[in-house]
Amino acid sequence: MSDGYRFTLGMWEKPDGAAGVGWEVPRREVLERFRWAMNTYTVSRAYCDPHEWRSDIDALADEFGEDVVIPWATSRDVAMGAALDRLATDLRTGETFHDNDARARQHYGNAYLAKRGKLRLVRKEYPNSPRKIDTVPTDALAYEARADAIAAGWTGDDADSRMFVLG
Repeated sequence: MSDGYRFTLGMWEKPDGAAGVGWEVPRREVLERFRWAMNTYTVSRAYCDPHEWRSDIDALADEFGEDVVIPWATSRDVAMGAALDRLATDLRTGETFHDNDARARQHYGNAYLAKRGKLRLVRKEYPNSPRKIDTVPTDALAYEARADAIAAGWTGDDADSRMFVLG
């Protein structure tokens, strides 16, 4: 939390070609990893995109607290634009950095700028593109959770306080 360092806890991607036919995100594996993180770290906030995960997020909020596990829809363009702006600005100034995961770097390289009025959002090159960009909005939500925790009074007293995203 204190240094803005972001790291990849897990990434599940649809395989290319025949291996991807009928593939679905391994929900149990994702939820096990989420619970592992919640039990391993002191988590201040976990912003979770509810798209296709609503019931899971509700259950996690019941389990870990509604003030910690918080639905945060990436489809809200104004809020998402602000979160992406914060991330982009702080990446440029060195206020935040990533663990340099190769897949995450590829996601950033795949992202296209999509302007909506004054908003700057990210999108795939075309709607069903197989080139993933999920790390970009995920990082924006994690970094927004950090900013919100700090604004709410997080002081850094916890030895190990993290924030992360399910989405």
